[in-house]
Amino acid sequence: MADPKRPRKPREVERDVRNLLAAPLDVDELKEKLDSLVEEPAFNGLTWIWGPNLYERDRVRFRPFILRHFATFLIDHRWNWRRVRWKGSVAESLDAWLGRVDDEDDVELFRRLIAWKLERRVGWGIDHGQIQTELLRRYGRARTRAERAVVLAKFDIWFGLDESAAMELYEIDSEASRAFISRHLASTWAWGSERRVLWEQFAELAKSRGDDDLAFQLYRRQVSAKRWTEDVLRLCDTVHVPEDLVEELSKRHPEGWGLDLGKTVHQIVLKRGRESFPYVIPRLKTIWSPWVWGRPGYAELLKLAKARDWIDLWAALIRVCAKPDEFNKEVRRLLQDHVMAEAEIQQRLLALVGVAREWNFPGLGLAQVHQLDDTTACAIYDRFPELLRGPFRLHLQVGWNAAFDGLLERLLDHEEEELIDFLASRYVTRAWFGKGVDRALERLSDYYERLREEKKDFARRAAAVLNHLPSYSIWSYDALIEKSRLARLLFERAAGDYLDDARAMSDLVEAADIHVQAFAYRALGRDDPRAKAIAGENLELLLGTLLRTLRRRTRLPAFAALRNAANSPENARRVLQRAREALDLPDKHYPKERLVGLIGQILHDWPELRGAGERPVIFGAAS
Repeated sequence: MADPKRPRKPREVERDVRNLLAAPLDVDELKEKLDSLVEEPAFNGLTWIWGPNLYERDRVRFRPFILRHFATFLIDHRWNWRRVRWKGSVAESLDAWLGRVDDEDDVELFRRLIAWKLERRVGWGIDHGQIQTELLRRYGRARTRAERAVVLAKFDIWFGLDESAAMELYEIDSEASRAFISRHLASTWAWGSERRVLWEQFAELAKSRGDDDLAFQLYRRQVSAKRWTEDVLRLCDTVHVPEDLVEELSKRHPEGWGLDLGKTVHQIVLKRGRESFPYVIPRLKTIWSPWVWGRPGYAELLKLAKARDWIDLWAALIRVCAKPDEFNKEVRRLLQDHVMAEAEIQQRLLALVGVAREWNFPGLGLAQVHQLDDTTACAIYDRFPELLRGPFRLHLQVGWNAAFDGLLERLLDHEEEELIDFLASRYVTRAWFGKGVDRALERLSDYYERLREEKKDFARRAAAVLNHLPSYSIWSYDALIEKSRLARLLFERAAGDYLDDARAMSDLVEAADIHVQAFAYRALGRDDPRAKAIAGENLELLLGTLLRTLRRRTRLPAFAALRNAANSPENARRVLQRAREALDLPDKHYPKERLVGLIGQILHDWPELRGAGERPVIFGAAS
């Protein structure tokens, strides 16, 4: 008997798909049957077979399914993959579908199909020549701006225009095409500037129409470092009003990677001094990166900033562009200075504090700060402990083998509770570590074990550690619990101890990290009078778990906490109302059977809340 979990051959999956499509099934029946096939690796690669058929049957109801499983390559039963080429019988099926999609102005599907049809025969990506030709043909035939907007939306996929094509689009309708052209400039983000060629003719055309914004955008994306250097140094000599200079320099600042801008920036500052700072300082992260070898012009500009006592420029250079060892060296240099006034030293140290670089994406933001080494952290604590407790605390981060042995010893000796808890929060997430981190973990584990044994504010202190954990800081909870004694203590062994402090438990329910939240749900779901009382007090927060997106492993403990929270008729009524709403959620992975169990348990505890259809019916023999 064949193993049901073993992937089937593509021809077997294709046979089943064709049989399903030929069967007299309604839409719901067909969707159900197809759902049983989508787990096969080969299914998505048969888009050219099932896609046109489903779209023709009911494009509204099948469109989400098509987009979810659309693929231009096929994976076989051995997990090898190959492209599905647009030719032969495949092309015959897809050409008709592309025509229907085009007529319906289905933008998303058109993009996928046209990119498939015009993909390069050798290599990757789209044939830029073919797609430009097709775009210009359609754009030229469009009679209204609305029609042109639809054409551009359909071709808004990843490819680069050449200058002549961009100019043709712009001359036909500059307003409609400006944003499209900006998104499809030929790639100028290659490493270095040797491949950058400025579209002089197009830039002049834009300027002649008063479109300076587009002209300068072309300049920033395409200008070479040599041409930019000539232009900005000329501006430094000819533009005398500082505000005008900053504006002109900002308009021309190149966009791209690996551009050699540092020496030119040094010359700009030499020529115009502080007048150039509003332009230079905000753009330091685009000029030098601490990870790139060389950083031409960086050392010269840093030396100039120190010589002229430009503290704002010096601090920005160290914070944004310095390597970690350079950052620590500058901090120690200030701490070892016993000539400068202490207030001035602190002011300069504070200028170095903060985020060096950041990256922001939809739903996710990342920030980089310089890490203090143990020697520097100890020096700050010895001379200005309030700075380490405050602004410099952000710079206490634990790396692979970056241990704070000296600092930890000082903190433990002086009972620096807040700093100990913060440092413990950086160590407790380490599942893989070197010897230095291992030593610190053992000392911290011993410390919190003593607190637990002495019942000395353990719940408050341990909750403070967990509340300091940033989001996504635990990669694998199971591995962490297996390898870290400190994590086992705080997350598992002492779970019941947190119930001694209702405020600490409330804080854990709102923690930033999802593993801490799940831990709070497990604690509040315990069969313990303290858990029931605290869960009831936090009902408002717990109700949100019924409708938010959670993994099963987190949701089930939340159900247990909610049952404990239903400790009064009013609380039980609110939980039941929200639980019944959750039953209607379309999430297929939601554990509805466990949700029904929760509803049943609450109705058993509070029978007066049962609805007409929820009362037990007892059947007996007829009298």
